[in-house]
Amino acid sequence: MYLRAGAVVSPWSVYSESQAGLQVLRPVCRPLAYFSRPPQQLFAGDLAENGTFRSRVRLVGSAQGRRVYELDVHQITPVVEQPWSPRVIRNVLVERTPGDYCEIWKEQSGGVVLSNVLLSMIKGSTLVWARDSVIGNCGCSDQQAWVLDHGVPYYLDFFGPLEKAVDALLPPGDDVHTGDPLSVATLSYSGAVSTRGDNAHQASGGHIEIRLAIHGHTLSVTSAHYSPPAPAHRPAARP
Repeated sequence: MYLRAGAVVSPWSVYSESQAGLQVLRPVCRPLAYFSRPPQQLFAGDLAENGTFRSRVRLVGSAQGRRVYELDVHQITPVVEQPWSPRVIRNVLVERTPGDYCEIWKEQSGGVVLSNVLLSMIKGSTLVWARDSVIGNCGCSDQQAWVLDHGVPYYLDFFGPLEKAVDALLPPGDDVHTGDPLSVATLSYSGAVSTRGDNAHQASGGHIEIRLAIHGHTLSVTSAHYSPPAPAHRPAARP
């Protein structure tokens, strides 16, 4: 199921997110009934062999002639308690041809609270996306998004263009560590900057603001601005 290094990624490939990180798998396309099977059959190896589960298949919506479904599976009572095993699995399915659905996103919750998947028109583009809250005190979220371009879903890699823009703007060693800077809903990245002299919850290095745009299925930076702090307020870097 895993793609070989250098293999061409199809728009219909599965982006699988778990505690191991984000992996790209080969396309899995079947009738909707295939994805509505009992969880133990559909997710063999991902769920406890014994236990009870609650699942639902929800129509997210329709756009560009494609229907989008969300499949959630909640593990209720495992026989053997395994804190590291997933308690929730989410599948997102997009209709490729009438009656044929492809799994584009599979997420096993590990440290996040899964929210409903959304189908939204954002800045002139149709996005399939979700904003999941990260468990803890960071006040941040995990956001993933696909854009429909003529009915084909393309994964939006926010990390690539944002990393280049942030590295080009900020002083060496500075970064955005606090808050929730990415907003898929507004295609923007905005936050306070932390310096090397800040602790985990400080951000004394000014402010960064980046705007993005989608053209077809290509994500690009349209503007990027960094406002440095006043010199008197910038702490000296720790040795």
